[in-house]
Amino acid sequence: MTRRGLAAAAIAVAAMAALAYYLERRDVLEGKHVAAELVFPYNTTRVAEVTVQIGDRRATLVRGPGGAWQPAPGSPEGTREDLAADLIGAWGRVRFLEVIDENPDDPGRYGLDEPRVRLAARLKEGEQPAPPRPPSFELGGPNPLQPSYYARLDGFPRVVLVTVQAAEVETLARRVLGLPDESSGNEDAGNGSPPVTSGR
Repeated sequence: MTRRGLAAAAIAVAAMAALAYYLERRDVLEGKHVAAELVFPYNTTRVAEVTVQIGDRRATLVRGPGGAWQPAPGSPEGTREDLAADLIGAWGRVRFLEVIDENPDDPGRYGLDEPRVRLAARLKEGEQPAPPRPPSFELGGPNPLQPSYYARLDGFPRVVLVTVQAAEVETLARRVLGLPDESSGNEDAGNGSPPVTSGR
């Protein structure tokens, strides 16, 4: 191969590598996920603050000195800050399955006009590169066709399916907010919900 041919091949390889990097970076920036990817891939210790909301009831839990969790001012009476790490850990076990609707006209079809649970996290600064958007999670209704739930991730409008571990998130969110446990509709989502686990 001539020098000119080698140079052209090298340029082509470099261009392909640059394109692959651009596409991968674009997917990250646009909130794309691949099947079985964790929707919240962050260690509990990296979370500085988490906000939990069900209906009109909302609490923010802040990691204080020494790593202890405490409710922020304005959180409702009965907030269970001792369950903050369990809730974050449950969020971290939910996995993405597939995109259902990129830009839904009617989020209510998926139970996302009034999500069952809303979570938002603020990560500690400086430890690792920050995600393009603050992590958030909105849980919709159960999918009647397979064991899964509808959800929205990280503020994007697209509706996705996530694994049934999302039921554990709802159970723990209710407990954090001091609300009674209630069925998450898992009997409609297939095989039922996994047991709530604990461990900080």
